[in-house]
Amino acid sequence: MSSPDGSSCLFEKKQQIREKARRMRKELNLAEKSKMDQEIFCRLFQMPEILTAKIVYMYASFNHEVDTWEILKALWKRQIMVALPRTEGKYLSFCLVDKPEQLIPGSFGIWEPKKDCRSAKGLDLKCPVVLPGLAFSRQGERVGYGGGYYDRFLEKESEHVLIGIGYPFQVLEKIDTENHDQKVHWVITSDEVIDCSGVNGC
Repeated sequence: MSSPDGSSCLFEKKQQIREKARRMRKELNLAEKSKMDQEIFCRLFQMPEILTAKIVYMYASFNHEVDTWEILKALWKRQIMVALPRTEGKYLSFCLVDKPEQLIPGSFGIWEPKKDCRSAKGLDLKCPVVLPGLAFSRQGERVGYGGGYYDRFLEKESEHVLIGIGYPFQVLEKIDTENHDQKVHWVITSDEVIDCSGVNGC
């Protein structure tokens, strides 16, 4: 039964978006995926926000996501500090990582920093955050995996430059969202870089 505010209907719509995106990512053949990953890599490293950053908040890709391991290697090679998320209850804690050996399988099988990695909290509250998503709109709306981890993190640190990366079929014209859903400033695909910053305050 739908709730008076329509939240149940919105949840169902998001679930449909998630299922479709997962299916389409899984259906990509290896050569096609590799080519698009490389194009996303190139577009990301043309962004001044990345090239001039002292620290970049990233994530370790898994399960058909855009490959971020080459991005991580490139950031380390350029001596740009990298922070990756570790789940702590319902929250994300970003910690500095400078080599793969500092990562271990964590929640949901995602690679995350070991507990002895130094916290990145407070080092740069405006640094770029490259974040995952199953779908993005051209207005910057985002559908994540449903856990709300990034939304809770960004409620506390709202000044970061947010960059979503995904494949072209993950970009929709419009996504209905809730008040707590955080928008991204940029969306990068293998085809284009979408500037959301001037749209509806995104």
